[in-house]
Amino acid sequence: MAMVELDPTVKAYFDLGMSHYNRGDYLRATEQWKLAVSKEPGFSAGHRYLALAYEKLGWGHKARKQWEAYLKVETNEVAKAQIAERLKGL
Repeated sequence: MAMVELDPTVKAYFDLGMSHYNRGDYLRATEQWKLAVSKEPGFSAGHRYLALAYEKLGWGHKARKQWEAYLKVETNEVAKAQIAERLKGL
């Protein structure tokens, strides 16, 4: 995942989401990451972690939508192939 120059607000949302995620508070993490991707729709890491958190919450439909959004913006072909495989299991 290539990191591009992010709006500081997007980075703050993402970092706060990571803090919640690492404590197991997946719902609060998703709230922050939704804010991040609403400000920066091409932010692949935001879509990736939203998908992971939705999977942890058991929300397969929402996870699938985020994996699909991630595939649209991710440029790394290896990562894209891995996610395409993961989608087959959802």
